[in-house]
Amino acid sequence: MAFCSFLDLFSWIEELPPIPQWKTSSTSLSLCPSYFSNPSLKLSIKNFKNSYFSISIFADYNLPIVLWTSKSVVLKPTSNKLLQDNDIVSSLISNFIEDVLNYSPNRCPNPRKLPRLSLEPHNLKDVFNFSFLSLTFLICIYEAPRDVRSSCLNTLKDQFSCPKSRQVSKLLMRLLGSNIEELWMRSINLAITNWISELQAANSAIKTPSSLFSYSFSTLGLWKVQLYCPVIAMNVEKSSGPLSDDRLLFSLNYHQLEGVIQLNHKVVIREKWIEVMVNIDNIREISVEKVIEASFEPPNAVGLNFSAGETSTISLRPWKFEQSVYGNSAILNWFLHDSVDGREVFSSRPSKFALIHNKAWFKNRYTNADRAFTREGGVIFAGDEYGESVCWRVDRGCMGRSMEWEMKGWIWLTYWPNKHRSFYSETKRLEFREVVCLSLI
Repeated sequence: MAFCSFLDLFSWIEELPPIPQWKTSSTSLSLCPSYFSNPSLKLSIKNFKNSYFSISIFADYNLPIVLWTSKSVVLKPTSNKLLQDNDIVSSLISNFIEDVLNYSPNRCPNPRKLPRLSLEPHNLKDVFNFSFLSLTFLICIYEAPRDVRSSCLNTLKDQFSCPKSRQVSKLLMRLLGSNIEELWMRSINLAITNWISELQAANSAIKTPSSLFSYSFSTLGLWKVQLYCPVIAMNVEKSSGPLSDDRLLFSLNYHQLEGVIQLNHKVVIREKWIEVMVNIDNIREISVEKVIEASFEPPNAVGLNFSAGETSTISLRPWKFEQSVYGNSAILNWFLHDSVDGREVFSSRPSKFALIHNKAWFKNRYTNADRAFTREGGVIFAGDEYGESVCWRVDRGCMGRSMEWEMKGWIWLTYWPNKHRSFYSETKRLEFREVVCLSLI
């Protein structure tokens, strides 16, 4: 069953009768349908003597199992509705966000350091609903009993990956800021990784939600694409065979790809056309240093002896940049090469001897002086004056219009053994596509 939206919890709470008219101290709502005689996942709102309330998620057994409970929210004496005050809504949203971040593999920041979300009234409901949906998704993966988890995740995953969720999640990421965004995505993708691992172990045919999360924006001469994807969910393009080493399998699966693409853009108005120039700062491939050495030797006889020599040092950078044009598209490629002999990693395959030899090709790649990665295993393309630009000429009649520009790309991840002794290798691929807007003014 396909979903185009997700549960509107905000409206459901707003439509509850005034608090003094509640016949019982609590009310509940089903979060996912119950199949056959299986228990369901439900939400409960409990009112404590009209002075404060709390929200709970529980498994609806004969003896209910509470899986999560919010902080108590104090009601104002003049409040007849639970969400009548925007401060209450903001408090609940912060509660949802904090508890999502608690599942992050990184330490969660002090709740007081979480940014105060400046929400427009028309966005308030969507952010409230999506942040609760995200929390419910994680609660179901980590806390729900197996019979509840297997049935409810099938519903929640469709809601979590629907177009509406994608749209609201991009808004929420911008509001959270880059630091909290990173923690949020690591929480979500770690949960997805655990879920996929469980499905693979059970040989389940259930399809997980789209693993890639990306968004883009255009501002102040900059196009930016931010993307995240759990490595376990990426498509395997080639591998040396099945992997039987459980420790290595665990290590390869529990990683997340985090990427950001930033392009500088500039609009130049000419007499008969408009130029749109896009460029990126790139690292050099090769640098050459020349040193002249000279010496004077005291002569044994009348005269002067002089000797000179030239030393040329070539430094081969590990990443090679290529820029080309195809039709109306600019193509930017980065390829990883060995710093010693220049072999390309993607198209090369070391011998089995090289894979187990301690000083063989591409060993100690995170610690040697010519390493191609940061110590954390990342890659940063930035840097010096080797940047070039790609230029489009647009008809001057487009002046004042907003144009859409598609940014589409592919990322390949290749694993070769480093310090771990193994003959296994694999390459995975990820594709992304984002659209940014540019005003020709």
